Amino acid sequence: MKIAHFAVFAPHGAGQYETVRDLIKAERIVGIEAEFVDYAFQGKMENRVGLQDGHITTVGLDYAKEADVLFRHSAIPPKVEKETGKPVVLCLHGRPESTWRIGFGGEGKLIETIIQSSKKPNYKEFITFWEPFVFYWQNIIPAREVRYIPTPVDLMRYNPVGGRHKFHETGEPNIVIADLWRLDDSPFNVIFAVEKFRQKYCNKAKLHIYGLPKEEHRAFLAKLRADGLFGDFFSPVAGLSSVYRAADLVVTPHIIATRVVREALASGCPLVGGEGNPYTEFQANAKDIDAYAAMINKAWVQTKDCRDEYGRLMRRRATNSFNLQQTGEAIKKLIEGKILNAN
Repeated sequence: MKIAHFAVFAPHGAGQYETVRDLIKAERIVGIEAEFVDYAFQGKMENRVGLQDGHITTVGLDYAKEADVLFRHSAIPPKVEKETGKPVVLCLHGRPESTWRIGFGGEGKLIETIIQSSKKPNYKEFITFWEPFVFYWQNIIPAREVRYIPTPVDLMRYNPVGGRHKFHETGEPNIVIADLWRLDDSPFNVIFAVEKFRQKYCNKAKLHIYGLPKEEHRAFLAKLRADGLFGDFFSPVAGLSSVYRAADLVVTPHIIATRVVREALASGCPLVGGEGNPYTEFQANAKDIDAYAAMINKAWVQTKDCRDEYGRLMRRRATNSFNLQQTGEAIKKLIEGKILNAN
């Protein structure tokens, strides 16, 4: 069995890319031949061949002719779809509200594109990596069944053993934010919750932020910067595993298993998540900054003297929930049972 994954090659630059990277490894573990086909806008849409990142080396469009199935993550050239006639699986990476908001803000009509794709006969399956979103997508594209595939993380790449990042300024505790800033949810409120925690519970705390938008978007942080809240600030690193190992806590507003949730737990870092996050006992509504600050304090008090013990617990959760084997098996079952047999 051969799968051609169409996506944009962007190491350390996009959560979608990192998930595709993990999917390919998961598929290879269960005996599927899977390759990465880069198709990106570089002044014009073009296919870049020979780009390397670990187990990934991008291949040419001709690979699609050999593949049994095409996985669409970003875009597939219409000519390739037409000429190959191969079945397509559309991966719904985005959160439904965020996907809708992109179009609402005039930046692109992603929802409309997905709806149109559901009407194409060669689009055989639609998948999401977050079970709670099945209901949303099923009602947005009712013409097709939307299936859940367990979201993965590379447990070899993100693990508790290895080097630890040296923060520019250290705190006690060292708290990390590494979420992407999305239209429907962002770490905006979490930053102020950490400052509330620092003022009320622990004035030695430092917050380290990775992935904050451009400098012109950071004016709201001027006072917090002057007051000494931040250590590392938008420092680029090639992979965050060493950062997670060095952190005392990772904080996020999210409930679902975003990249940060998966990677932090796999790296053995205690996590404070949004209210209802099933992967951590430390959870609160990030928009209620008093409640979230109190939860940060609870997490710090409970974990600071037994960080290694909690690290092992976090690692077990990641191993049970996000391992590549279960993802690969789910994809193999989907393709063999629902696509290849149907053809």
